[in-house]
Amino acid sequence: MARGRAPAAWAAAGGTLLERAVLHGARFGDRTSPLITLLPGAGLHGIAFPGVPRKEVEPRTAAVAEGQWAADGDRRPIREIQATTAAVTAATIAACT
Repeated sequence: MARGRAPAAWAAAGGTLLERAVLHGARFGDRTSPLITLLPGAGLHGIAFPGVPRKEVEPRTAAVAEGQWAADGDRRPIREIQATTAAVTAATIAACT
């Protein structure tokens, strides 16, 4: 798969199942719930559901995440990586100006 196309391919391949589960409240399996839980933590709403407002997706993903023991464990490393990336970016900009 070409670099940069993975999110689009992922959304195309799993989009139907995710749409049914998240947007329409359909039942989903044990392998789908961690993916649904990961969406808000990684900020993947726009990739998984292009054109759907975040406010429509967030309540359902939050409800799924409530029942997931791994949800916090998934979000914490992502937030730490985002914070580190922001700090490195800020330091680099400060050093270059």
